[in-house]
Amino acid sequence: MYNGYTGKILNVDMTNSRRWVEKLNENWVRNYIGGEGFGAIYLAKNLHSNIDPLSEENKLLFICGPLTGTKAPCSGRTVVMFKSPLTGTICAVNAGGTWAPQLRRSGYDMLVIHGRAKTPTFLSVSDENILFHSAEKIWGKDTLITEESIRKEINALLTEIASIGIAGEKLVRFAAIMMGNDHAAERGGGGTVMGSKNLKAIAVYGPAAQTPLHNADRFGIAVKKAIQELYDEPFVREEMMKFGTPSFFDAMNGPGKGQVVDQGRLLNLIYTAKGWDEQGIPTKGKLEEQGLTQIASKMFN
Repeated sequence: MYNGYTGKILNVDMTNSRRWVEKLNENWVRNYIGGEGFGAIYLAKNLHSNIDPLSEENKLLFICGPLTGTKAPCSGRTVVMFKSPLTGTICAVNAGGTWAPQLRRSGYDMLVIHGRAKTPTFLSVSDENILFHSAEKIWGKDTLITEESIRKEINALLTEIASIGIAGEKLVRFAAIMMGNDHAAERGGGGTVMGSKNLKAIAVYGPAAQTPLHNADRFGIAVKKAIQELYDEPFVREEMMKFGTPSFFDAMNGPGKGQVVDQGRLLNLIYTAKGWDEQGIPTKGKLEEQGLTQIASKMFN
């Protein structure tokens, strides 16, 4: 298998609490590269066109790209694919954060969820340790409480978690999958598909080192060049790095139509909601609330 890939697809059958690993087809690597390419060919071969998106026959895919787990900019995104309960067509969405790098470091290029659990369940994945846990106590909770509860239960503070809230549980057809507090695979109802499978969350932690590279030195040079080129763009430096996706609101609103949002006010609202100060730094109280007392002491004492 080529560098940058693990060569393995993890399959999880929620109906029978079963998991198995299959080899990644090397032709897919050459012809479809990764991410949406892998998802498209997999669903084309394994999903019947006339299925109900909320049936247990639907597949839910979480997919890495060839740069996932490296230092390349923007390479931490997770691609999620499924048949959409909102549109009835194949849907591909992606979310930021570091969930996909943890999946790659656990040894997998793609995770495929099959079937439907009999009761609310969450999964934990770490290398070959794939476990099914009861989610009865967190069913009906929002994603913030869900993440905190799961980290305490499995005793893994560094794990990354993809989860759904109440909308996904109730099968609202545009429910999102949240990856951490800040990142959402939001379009098409991926959270709805998770809810239909009685799957509350997937916790992933990969203890392995970074993705192996063919030529680490040349790759490092290319990464530095790409980062500098991004930073040299005023839009990236002055808007994207501060506001993220809302930076595109002005462009989507069309030329000459004025601003959609007051970005300064939006930033203040985001900081306040997160429990950060006006500089975007977590407050001592927020850190202590998250169980990070030692870090809070070092930062503020």
